Amino acid sequence: KSLTESFEDHRDVFPETVRHLTRIGEQSGALDRTLLDASTHLQRMVHLNQDVKKAMIYPAFVLITLLGASIFWISYVLPNVFDMFRQMNVKLPELTLMVMSGMNHINQHLILYVLVACLILLTLVLLFRRNGEVRYRLFQLAYYLPISRKLVRASSLAYISEYLSLLIGAGFNLLDSLDVLEHSIRNEVYRKRINQAKKGISRGNTLSQELRTAEVFPGLMIRLVSVGEQSGTLDQQLRYLAEEYRRRFDNLIASISEVVKPLIILVAGGLFILMIVVLLLPVYQLIGDVTTRY
Repeated sequence: KSLTESFEDHRDVFPETVRHLTRIGEQSGALDRTLLDASTHLQRMVHLNQDVKKAMIYPAFVLITLLGASIFWISYVLPNVFDMFRQMNVKLPELTLMVMSGMNHINQHLILYVLVACLILLTLVLLFRRNGEVRYRLFQLAYYLPISRKLVRASSLAYISEYLSLLIGAGFNLLDSLDVLEHSIRNEVYRKRINQAKKGISRGNTLSQELRTAEVFPGLMIRLVSVGEQSGTLDQQLRYLAEEYRRRFDNLIASISEVVKPLIILVAGGLFILMIVVLLLPVYQLIGDVTTRY
C-alpha cells in the first residue's frame, strides 16, 4: 500500500488535511514538502485551540466556584439564618421576603432543575453532533452575536485561508481545493457558503466574485483573493490572509481574557452585596425593635 492508502485506513488518527496533502505529495513527488506543510498547519491549529482553552480556564473556574458557593448558601446557610429570624419574630423587609420565597422554591425543586439542565445540555450536544441543521443554526447564532462573531470570523477565516493556501500550493485545482475544504471545515455557516462558491466557480465565476456574493467574507479577503487571481499568486495571498487572521485571533483572545476577568469580579461582587443586604436588613430591623422596646 501507499502511504496515502495506509492513512486512509486510520481516518480516526490522521486528519483529512494530512491525508489529502499526503496524496498530492505522492502524486507530485514532493512528499517531504507537503508533509512539512501539513505539520506546520496542524501546529497552528493546535495553538489556536490551546489559546482558546487558556482564555476560558479562568472564567470557567470562577463561574464553577460561584455556582458551588451559591448552591451552598441557598441550600444550607440562608435557610438556617432565615429560621433564626422567624424564631425571633423579626419583621422581614420585602427584599428579604422575595429572596426567601425564591430560595424556598429553588430548594424544593433543586434536583429537578439540575436534571432538566443536564437533559437540555445532553440533548443539545447530541443534536449538535448528529443534526446538520441544528449545527448550522447554532453557528449562525454565534456568527451574529457581538463577541462570538469576532471569534468565529477570525478563527474560521484563518483556517479557510491557510487550508486553501496549502492545497493550492500543493497542486490542487481550485474546485478540488474547495471540495476538500468543504468536507473539513466544522463551521456550518462557512461550509454552506463554500458549497455555494464551488457551484458558482463551476459555472465560470471567479473565487473573488463568489466570496463577495456570500456576504460573510470581509473586504480584505475579497480584494487579496482578487489580486491573487489576477497575478497568479493566489496561494501567496491566501497565506498573507492566514497570517493576518491568526494575528487578529491571538489579539482578540488576549483582549477577551483581560476583559472577562473584571466582569467576573463584578458579578461575584454583585452577588456578595446582594447577600449582605438581604442579611443585614433584618438585623437592622431587629435592632430597631429592641431599641423601641427597651
